[in-house]
Amino acid sequence: MGLYLLGLGVVLLGLVFLEQIGRGLKEAAQLTKPNSSEGPVAILSQPAATRDRAGTFEITGTALNRTGGNLRDVVITFTLYDRDDSVVGYAIDRLAILEPGQRWRYRAVSFDRDADSYRFRDLSVDLFGRVAVKVEFEK
Repeated sequence: MGLYLLGLGVVLLGLVFLEQIGRGLKEAAQLTKPNSSEGPVAILSQPAATRDRAGTFEITGTALNRTGGNLRDVVITFTLYDRDDSVVGYAIDRLAILEPGQRWRYRAVSFDRDADSYRFRDLSVDLFGRVAVKVEFEK
């Protein structure tokens, strides 16, 4: 009887695991079939950088989820450069869930006082491991 219950428990755990995989695959399919012919994520405004009195370098902008599914653990990354165009670090912002059609006002921050300029590096989501997604910059 004990082995039967143990076996039944293993089967139930397997079914829950398969359901999670199925949900992830469905979301992956939605990422490859966005609501428009463009990428699944749009950067709606040109990112803007500022430095406050304390020396904090901040890059802000707005991103839009164009897919029909939730984007999980969304991370936007910018590479930071000094005046000699040498890499001095990264500015990153992260959002747990970006729902379909939802806008995200990201704020990537660095405390590196040498940061003078930046370039967009990537935007990634968690889909059974980190996946960089295609990003469209709207004009």
